[in-house]
Amino acid sequence: MKQPPRYPDYITPRAPAWRRWGWGLLLLWGGQTLLALLLWPEGAPRAALWGYSAVLPLCWLAALGLRLWVWQVGLLNRAAFRRTVGAARAQWWAWRGASVPVQEVTLLGPAGAEQGAYRQLMALARRPSAEGPGQVLRCSPALDPHASRAAAVAADLAREVLARPGVALHGPRLRGVAWAGEAAGLAAFSAAFAEAGVVLPALVLDVGGAEGLDLLIDRYHQQSGDDVLLCAGVTTPQPGASTGEAAFAWWLAPGATAHLHRSDELAGAAPAAECCAVAEQAAGLKRPPPHCLALGEAALGSFAAAGWQAGAHELSRYWGTLGGFAPFVAASLAVLQAADGQQACGWLCEYPEQSIAMGVAVFHE
Repeated sequence: MKQPPRYPDYITPRAPAWRRWGWGLLLLWGGQTLLALLLWPEGAPRAALWGYSAVLPLCWLAALGLRLWVWQVGLLNRAAFRRTVGAARAQWWAWRGASVPVQEVTLLGPAGAEQGAYRQLMALARRPSAEGPGQVLRCSPALDPHASRAAAVAADLAREVLARPGVALHGPRLRGVAWAGEAAGLAAFSAAFAEAGVVLPALVLDVGGAEGLDLLIDRYHQQSGDDVLLCAGVTTPQPGASTGEAAFAWWLAPGATAHLHRSDELAGAAPAAECCAVAEQAAGLKRPPPHCLALGEAALGSFAAAGWQAGAHELSRYWGTLGGFAPFVAASLAVLQAADGQQACGWLCEYPEQSIAMGVAVFHE
């Protein structure tokens, strides 16, 4: 779980105990003067007596000056420490609050290639059929009998992306591709673009799971302001595995109304309320997002208590089990909802190793 850095506060230096120092001066000066009067030779000039009586007060003044110096140095050190800690925390929150503008989302899943179907999922659209009782949910691309399933789905995804206006709008400024999935899928995706006369950049960022979203956001903010990234990916079931199948593509370009913030991951008994509070603050939200969706029922209970109500929009029945690919699908649906509803939308999904990934998409005018 991404938590803001916590530093122990600097030990506050204690101010001088002025009353004690005052009593100390009186006792030293009075005691020295009384002792000098008792021991002073009779008939000796008294002028020198007062000079001797000032020795201890001068030593007291020097000790007080040293004590004040130590106190002021401690205060200056504390101020410098707090400024450094404040800068480190501000830098962390700037990193945690970073987002990417998602201009266009393309999804492939059990509902097919019709993009309107995925905008209706939050309204509880019809449930797609599964391949057999309790088996996998799969999309149905135009299969090449000589290609692997991942390559066929990737090629179909490329054709859907090419059919939409994103290529014409953003293609000339495209500087890199982020890919989630097998290398065979990336090869088929690039080949489909090449057949259409669009050559993808050689720069390819390998992303995967919730951590991949962080890599994607970091890479996007390293480029110039007008550059565009294309993020896409494919997941297909392994033979004999009861998992879902999906593909997605995002155009990350300036001017988008939906911004996708960094994700987070909770493992075991990590406090969901604290994680939600950090996500809301990082996204600039003053309250939980008004919309929230989930892929997996395990992500509902603890988050509902934190105000992230996704019970009415638990969508795993539309997708099956996506494993480490689930954050990309959930984030895609959240971006669509944020853009259409013009409100923030949180997303939750079950993640491998009995953990939960979560994040939020925010609408920007």
